[in-house]
Amino acid sequence: MSNRVSKLVALLILAGAVSAPADWDPGDPFKMHYPQLPDPNGWDVSWDNKYLADDFLCTETGPITGIHFWVSWKDDLPDWGAINNIRVSLHNDIPADPMIPGSYSRPADPPLFESDLGDAAGGLWTFRPYGDPSLQGWYDPANPPAIPNDHFSTWQINVPNLTGWEQVAGNIYWLSVRMDMDFMSTAQIGWKTAVTFHFNDDATWSASPPFTIWEELRDPIRGDSLDLAFVIVPEPATGALALLFGAAVFAARRLRRHRV
Repeated sequence: MSNRVSKLVALLILAGAVSAPADWDPGDPFKMHYPQLPDPNGWDVSWDNKYLADDFLCTETGPITGIHFWVSWKDDLPDWGAINNIRVSLHNDIPADPMIPGSYSRPADPPLFESDLGDAAGGLWTFRPYGDPSLQGWYDPANPPAIPNDHFSTWQINVPNLTGWEQVAGNIYWLSVRMDMDFMSTAQIGWKTAVTFHFNDDATWSASPPFTIWEELRDPIRGDSLDLAFVIVPEPATGALALLFGAAVFAARRLRRHRV
């Protein structure tokens, strides 16, 4: 086998390995303003009977091929078999109305795309432990008060093979996730808050269909804005372009704010 052919075969093998990643780690490709990484000492927002959503800037026209987000279990008592279904959806953005004091942006209804992923045995999503143990809080905005020191473990949920979820660069979208739990289980799962720079408006939650009434997520003690921990993944060959576009958009926005 010639050296050129050997290199081609190696590249094809590498492309095949990269095209269907199960996990995501910092440094891997993304197609949003920046990955919203989990706060090791933040909150986990309960999914109990609600949808949770957060907004992001698309940095590359084309499909979303994967979603990764971070979670924890209340009291560190995981029960992965209790998850009957994970519903993920992509929404357009309804911007805040500058004429209404206290207005905030929220997901538009109906969703652009929606996928039911079933349970873990179905193979449409995976999970793994993530990071080092750290003290974290539990927060159910529908049932306060929050519990500051509740658990230590963090998990990453991976949705690696979405199809048809097309986006346009420069648009703001919302990712929404709902967990349907087995009613016989007492385990509770929550979406981790993010540690990265705050992007745009707060994350939101909604507790009843048709999910047009969304409430802001704020830190239950300090009142600060809360974002949720997730990353949107592009087609493998275009990750570098997305990174460059995202950096340019972020720098331009910072320059405009500085000039103002």
